[in-house]
This record gives sequence, structure tokens and C-alpha cells, in this order.
Amino acid sequence: MCDYYRTLGLTKEATRDEIRDAYAEATRNYQPDNNPDQAAQEEFLLVQEAYDVLSDPVKRQMYDASQEREDEQVSVEVDTIYSNETLVRLDEPLRVYAMVTIRCRTNSGAYTRTPANICLVVDRSTSMKENRLEIVKRNILNIFDRLTADDVFSLITFNDRAEVVIPSTTAANLPSLKKSILGLTAEGGTEIFQGLIRGYQMLSQSIRKAESRYLMLLTDGHTYGDESSCYSMARQAAQEGIVIQGMGIGHEWNDRFLDRLTSISGGCAQYISTPEDLQLILDRQLNALESVYAQKMKFTFVKPDDVTIGTVFRLSPDSAPMSTENPISLGNLEYDQEQVLLFEFLVPPQGEEKKRVDLANGEITMNLSIGEKSIRIPCQLFREYADAPSQTPPPDKMMRAVSRLTLYRLQAKAHSALLDRNVAEATRYLQNLATHLLSQGNNALARTVLREAESVREKGTFTKYGEKNLKYGTRALMLPEEEGEASE
Repeated sequence: MCDYYRTLGLTKEATRDEIRDAYAEATRNYQPDNNPDQAAQEEFLLVQEAYDVLSDPVKRQMYDASQEREDEQVSVEVDTIYSNETLVRLDEPLRVYAMVTIRCRTNSGAYTRTPANICLVVDRSTSMKENRLEIVKRNILNIFDRLTADDVFSLITFNDRAEVVIPSTTAANLPSLKKSILGLTAEGGTEIFQGLIRGYQMLSQSIRKAESRYLMLLTDGHTYGDESSCYSMARQAAQEGIVIQGMGIGHEWNDRFLDRLTSISGGCAQYISTPEDLQLILDRQLNALESVYAQKMKFTFVKPDDVTIGTVFRLSPDSAPMSTENPISLGNLEYDQEQVLLFEFLVPPQGEEKKRVDLANGEITMNLSIGEKSIRIPCQLFREYADAPSQTPPPDKMMRAVSRLTLYRLQAKAHSALLDRNVAEATRYLQNLATHLLSQGNNALARTVLREAESVREKGTFTKYGEKNLKYGTRALMLPEEEGEASE
């Protein structure tokens, strides 16, 4: 059922006068004589329908009751914990962390699986020669075996131009197309936008509403000069509920570009260092397709101009930095799962008249995969001031998350120092990182860090795979302990 209040831009507490005024404003905007666009005409009819119901007390009462019954079936909750129970006034900026957990409590066994529409965009430039492309081919064929009859799959390859190898095809017809996969060869340069835009077009042309859409990009190199076009396309994909997932093979791909690209749509970038990694990552992503509860999840907010969002980091289900663009796209929510987000805010000194600081106030919205119902959950992030520091320590999981975010940042600082040719400083950051890892029992990762520190000190550079091993090794620490623990 459509949300009539949302159609008119009202709350459920709207008065009859407010309903009448909102209707008058909406009809001026969407009246066919003023706006001949087809979408505007459809919106005009919806506005008429909403007003017909909400302006009639009896119809409105019946509609509100039906909405309440539907709300009872929605099983999403949002919890927030903070690094500071209260704030104290200082002459310097305060750093405040908020951990937001979005949890689906509905069991997947009670619902039918939502069909998936997957477009795999594969780099086949010259650098993919030798065994890399062969490994990718084998894994594409494995995808065929995992899809169900209602799923749709397409394959785009790119070098300095894009080619549609398999147009949108139902899973039942894929086995006959295996020869198209086996015949792929590697040649040419790397222009990622060419592949992305063709993949986006393939997914956006779908006419099925009840499906999860994923663009899976797989590359081993850099793209040059088209990054801004890629980001713009990712924003459009996010608006349409298309999630972009990235997979980087080897050590030469641009992880900063892929991190930003995927985060815009609520996806994440993954590091593939072995053939087994590719199979595991694809298996995990395909498993997620089977349990999509809601799509187009995003956090829309307002905040004071003087409050800054330092970072937003997703801790679960995948650990990855998120875009701070408003709204923040969060991708899909799975049955029996939760998304955990760590927000970092910088709050400047405030005057005595300030009793509290609003960090970010807004709502989390999503569309249910079944029934196409929209969910809107208020999410207000704020802290109040107190005369004295709180004696209550932060929750353990908050302290653990902030501690591991600090470790992740140490490797980033080492990278930045090396870019500035400050070898001594980069070495110190790495040695400090290794010390913290050893104290926490992450011995294997600590040894990797020490090897990189030695390479940086002696040669002024990381080893061949060292930088990415450190980045994604420390990022994995951000996962819940049972998934991300790296100790021996």
C-alpha cells in the first residue's frame, strides 16, 4: 500500500488544514497542464488518491489502522551506542563516535527468495593475461551453477572499450552460453568507465521491480582520466538500488578508487590475492543474494554546519569505509543479519548555552524486497553536555571498534608518510602497528607488518603485495571477532 502521508509530504499528525494546503501545493506542481511529463501525471493521480483518503475522516481512520497492522509486520530495529555517555566542555574539538546497528529480526525461512539480477563486469586488458583470466573464467562458470531459475545474469568485458558477452539472460539459458566464456582473451588497455556504464545500462533496463540488482566489477589495474565519470554513474546506480561490488586481483589495482566507487552505492571492495580468494568472495556474495530482506537502504540526515563527519566505517557484514555523502547509501539488508556502522564526529567547542549537540538527525529508509513496502525509521544522533566527565566507560564493543580503527589508520599513515618520502616516519608507524598487534595476539599479521617495516627501512618501499596485505589485513580486524580474528 502506498504511503499517502509521504506522498503529500506530511506526518501522521497532520491537521485537516495541513492536508488541504499540501494537496494544493502538490497539484500545482504535478497538474498535467503545468507539467506534461508522464511521471508527473502519474504522481498527480497518486496525489489525488492520497487526498481523497486523508481528507475523509472515516477513510483516514481505516487507512491509519491498516498501516499500523503493516507496521507490526516490519521487523527492523535500530540501536545506537556512543563513545561518550555525556560531553564535557573543552577549549578544543571533541571526537565522538556513534555505533549504529540496523538489525533485521525476521527469519528468512518464512519468505520466498527474491530473484537476483547480476551483471559481472570483467577486465580483460593485457594485464589479465596468463592465468588470471583463466581463473576468472572458471569462477564465472561456477556462478552459473549457483543461480536459480528466476535469476538473471549478464556479462560485460572491457579493455579500452566494452563488449556485451552475455546480455541479460535467465539462469535456465546460461549453460548453452559456456562457449562465450571459454573464448575470452586478454588484450588492450584499461578504461573502467566503459565497462561500468554498459553494466549499469544492462541493469537499469530491467523491468522487474522485485529483484536485487548487483554490478560486480573485477579488475587488476588502474583506470586513468575517467574516475569522476565512474563516481557519477555510481551515484545514479545508488538512486536506483543497484549495488556495486568491487574485486581487485593482484597488487596493481587502485584500491582507493575502488573503495570510493563501491561505497557510493553501499557496496565494498575486496582484495583477491589467490585463486581461492576469488571463489570465497563470489560464494559469499552469492549467498547474500539468497537472503535480501530490504533494498535501497540509506541514511538521510541533517547536521549543524560546525559538526564534521570524520569517517563512516561499516563493521558488518563487510568491513569497509563508507561514503559520507548525504544521503549515505547502505546497500541491502539481509534476513537474520545486521549492518553495523561506526560514525566519527568532530565537535568544535560550544558555548555555555548549549545543552546538547545534534550530531546527525534524520531517518534510515529502505524498500522491502517482498511487497515493495517502504520503511522509514528515525535515527537521531546527539549527545548532551554535563558539568563533569562521566565515570561510565564506553561499551566494550565500542572500545574494540575504535581501537581497531586506530590500527587500520596506522597502516594508512605509513602509506602517506612513504608518499611524502619520509621513510623514518613510515617505519615508525609500522613498528607501532606491529607492537599493538602483538599485544592483542594477532601474531601472524604482526609478522607481516614487521617484514614490511624492514622493507620500507631498507628499500624505501613496501614489498610487492605488502601494502594491500596490510590494508586489508587490518581492515579484516574490524569484523566481528568470530569472522575477523587473525591471531594464532
